[in-house]
Amino acid sequence: MSATVRDLAVQEPRTVARRRRRPAVAGYAFLLPWLLGFFGLTLGPALASLYLSFTSYDLMEAPRWIGLANYVRILTALATLATSHNKLAAQTETGNTSGSQPWTGWHTLTAAWWCC
Repeated sequence: MSATVRDLAVQEPRTVARRRRRPAVAGYAFLLPWLLGFFGLTLGPALASLYLSFTSYDLMEAPRWIGLANYVRILTALATLATSHNKLAAQTETGNTSGSQPWTGWHTLTAAWWCC
C-alpha cells in the first residue's frame, strides 16, 4: 500500500522526536554510572546510618527503635566532657595535675569520652 499524505504528516514528528531523543538517551547512558554510584555508594549508606542512629543496634541483634535516646546520650556526654575539659584546664593551670579526688584530670576526661 502506498503512504498517504496524512500518514507522512503523522510520521514526520515521530522521526523528529526520535532524533531529538537519541542524544538525551546517550547523555543518560553516560550519567548512569555516576547515578548508580551516588545512590548506591553515597545516599544509600547515609540514609541507612541515619536510620541506625535512631536505633539500638549491635551486630548480634536486630535494630530496636529507641528514637532520640542516642542523641540525648551524646549531648549529655558532651556536656560532661566540656565540664571535664574545663576542670582539667584549671588543674593544669594551677599545677595540680594529680588531683585530690580519684577521678580528676585525664581520668575524668577519658571516662566521659568512653561512657558512650
